[in-house]
Amino acid sequence: MADSVSAASVSASLAGIESRIADLRQQLREGGALAEGGADLVQGFRKDTRDVAFDNAANARDIGILIRNDSRLNVVSSLARGDAVDVFRFRVATAGALRLGQIGDAAVRVQILTRAGVLVADNAPSAEARHQARFAAFRSEPPPDGIEPGSNRIETGEYVLRISRIEGGAGATEAKPRNYAIQLGMGGYRRDFDTVERNRAPGAAPDPGAPAGLAGFTQMMTDGLAGLQRAAVGAGDAFAAIAAALFGAGRR
Repeated sequence: MADSVSAASVSASLAGIESRIADLRQQLREGGALAEGGADLVQGFRKDTRDVAFDNAANARDIGILIRNDSRLNVVSSLARGDAVDVFRFRVATAGALRLGQIGDAAVRVQILTRAGVLVADNAPSAEARHQARFAAFRSEPPPDGIEPGSNRIETGEYVLRISRIEGGAGATEAKPRNYAIQLGMGGYRRDFDTVERNRAPGAAPDPGAPAGLAGFTQMMTDGLAGLQRAAVGAGDAFAAIAAALFGAGRR
């Protein structure tokens, strides 16, 4: 009987998640965030990663290869209590104008560095003006007034995406979890690559491990979608569509 109740509960949870995804997609279409007919033409891929105990460039999780008019890279996770930083890596295969989207908690610092550790862009108020300007250029197409044309261009090579808390902001204390979703694109796209990272359990060994069964995976989907729905409200740009795609059951 207990197994039957558990199975029924999981099925009900999945049905609820699918309903919420459908509602969010409809809201985004009505708001113009999803291009008409575009979603059905995109091939989607998803992989799940597990946060590590000590993040650095050496153990950064790979989120994919960015190719102009071909691929788009998405990563969604959170800085858990006591988690100071998350580090990911990606490769740019074709030089061009980078588009960076960000939703989630405001007090999240996003930095792009070269594989050698040279800072390219930074959204923190304490960052140098040139790095803040480069980040603003990546966020807007065309770049905002006052920012040098071409500042949104990125060259081929390997890069690091570093996520942390903004010093002095509402999320500066590591006692508070901070949700985030980042999207990297260049022109159009035919393939959508989603990386969903799970937090390590307190006191857990650094080994990646595997999700703890269907019930645990269902809870992860529920928590993640709820956070992204809150973050997407009022986002007002096309990047909000990531919230409708990242936790979809049965990728298109």
